[in-house]
Amino acid sequence: MELTVTPKAVRRFERLAARQGTEWFRVDGAQDCECGKIGFRVELAEAPSAEDEVVRVAGDGSIGLLVSPASRPYVDGSTVDFSDDLMHTGFVVENPHVQTWCGRAPQ
Repeated sequence: MELTVTPKAVRRFERLAARQGTEWFRVDGAQDCECGKIGFRVELAEAPSAEDEVVRVAGDGSIGLLVSPASRPYVDGSTVDFSDDLMHTGFVVENPHVQTWCGRAPQ
């Protein structure tokens, strides 16, 4: 699986990991929004399940991004960035292979 994480997103993951005391973050993608488009979500996670794919990021590999088998088709090929502009503050997942996407997170 291919997942690119920008340096800005890595720095934010590192800060959150230090503050929250975890190294795991889940990246989900699903087509379950009412509009029928793809939605993405990044959240804290406890630990990987046996089925999760683990993508290590940060210079020392200390941060693990977890992707479930159900999310993999939507997340594969994506770039995770962090936005902190006036309109949005948070992680942004963009996938050039997904033609339609939604700003709402999967339920």
